[in-house]
Amino acid sequence: MLLEMLTVGPILENCYLLADEETRQAILFDPGDEPERILGRLADHGLTLVRILNTHGHFDHVGAVARIQQETGVDFHLHEDDLFLLEGLSEQAAAFGIEGVEPPRVTHHPREGDEFSLGRISFRAIHLPGHSPGSLGYLFSDRLIGGDVLFAGSVGRTDIPGADPRQLAETLCTKILPLDDALLVYPGHGPATSIRQERATNPFLIALQGEGNLL
Repeated sequence: MLLEMLTVGPILENCYLLADEETRQAILFDPGDEPERILGRLADHGLTLVRILNTHGHFDHVGAVARIQQETGVDFHLHEDDLFLLEGLSEQAAAFGIEGVEPPRVTHHPREGDEFSLGRISFRAIHLPGHSPGSLGYLFSDRLIGGDVLFAGSVGRTDIPGADPRQLAETLCTKILPLDDALLVYPGHGPATSIRQERATNPFLIALQGEGNLL
């Protein structure tokens, strides 16, 4: 399995390229900006893109999807509860100095428990609302591509449209904290971490484990 992180755009969003090295097929998670660079990495590895899966619909995570769709024709998966975030996408991006962002064409609405495969690689979607109502994680046997739910030392923002601090706290308590300590977490921004590391050092998770709440 090949898993490569590409940090793209002025907001330094993490796009993940997942590939099966036998079939040479690939999936992109959250291609948020720099579509030419992302397409170039696929070409560098000799990979064929088969789908795009997004953790959520914020502009910094979907900004490159439309351009990549134009080049490859692949399907784009986004939870239906995040469709409203695609409205006014260009204006939202322009407010951060990012021009030319087109709304992508959503073809599938993944839900909790949906299973995916790529060659011998298998994983499933888990619903992680709070940062956005339709936030998803993609859970493998040893890692989680988690979007903006959990970061190294922090958690996703809840002061933006569609976010809900109580819902995020519930997600962290019922979906994140029960995960295995050894599980690696690949977030939407910043470095990779682990459940063990965040359980021990993340002030938000520490507060939740102690029945407090910083959200």
